[in-house]
Amino acid sequence: MKTKTIIKISVAVAVIVGAGIMIRNAQARVHVPTVSVERLCSGLSDKDVPAYNACITEQQVAYDALKAKWAEVPLNTKIWCEDREFSSWDGLRGYPAILACVNETREPVKTFDY
Repeated sequence: MKTKTIIKISVAVAVIVGAGIMIRNAQARVHVPTVSVERLCSGLSDKDVPAYNACITEQQVAYDALKAKWAEVPLNTKIWCEDREFSSWDGLRGYPAILACVNETREPVKTFDY
C-alpha cells in the first residue's frame, strides 16, 4: 500500500512539474527572443563600419517584422524556430533567420486525399 501511495505522489509531482514547465515555456515566449545584435554584427563585419551598420539595419528590420507578428505565431513554431536558431551549428544568424523560420513554418501543411 505504501508503494502505491509513493507512486501516486510521484506521478502527481511529475504532472505538476511538467505543467509548470509548459506554462513557463509559454510565458517565456510571449516576447520576441533576444539576440545579441551588436555581438553578432561586430563578429560578421570585423570592424568594417559600413558592413556593421548594414548588419544592424538588417537585424532591426527583421526584428520589427517579427515583433509585429510574434503574438500570432503558434507556440510550437516559436519553440521550433528559437531552438533552431539558438542551437544552430554555424552560430547565431539573428532575427532574419528567426523570421525566415517563422514564415516558412507557418505555411499551411498541404495534405493529399487519396
